[in-house]
Amino acid sequence: MEWTNSVSIFHDDVTYILRDEIPKYTLPYIDDVPIRGPKTQYELPGGRVETLDRNPRIRKFVFEHLENVNRILQRMKHARGTFSGPKTTICSDYITIVGFECSYERKKPTSNTIGKILCWRPCENTTDIRAFLETVVQYRNHIPNFVMVAVMGIKGNLILKQG
Repeated sequence: MEWTNSVSIFHDDVTYILRDEIPKYTLPYIDDVPIRGPKTQYELPGGRVETLDRNPRIRKFVFEHLENVNRILQRMKHARGTFSGPKTTICSDYITIVGFECSYERKKPTSNTIGKILCWRPCENTTDIRAFLETVVQYRNHIPNFVMVAVMGIKGNLILKQG
């Protein structure tokens, strides 16, 4: 049997197994299964966080997240799927996913990714412009007035080529 489509087949299998968890708790990407934590840490006045009534030493947001993690792991176990122990990170307050540094407070592009954009050579043709825009559009939420910046960049490039 040919293995040409093995990656897409594997991704489809993982997506099918976790279909009831998508998109609320996870969005698998090939063999990566990031699991979202709760949107809040249930902060209380004075810098404290809400805990469980039945066990005040357990933070409510940690308990909720572990319930979601357990449910997703059980779905994979039921389908006889496995996870790599050394590659697994559970309950991290910070993680890098596909060029973004993600934390409870925010998601921002990695400095490595920003460096690639800042060091981009001037575009010489429409192919270069397209390649640049396809790269920076991933970070549009982090660039104020992205559309205006992109339009001005394209116009500037066209004026340079015509002049």
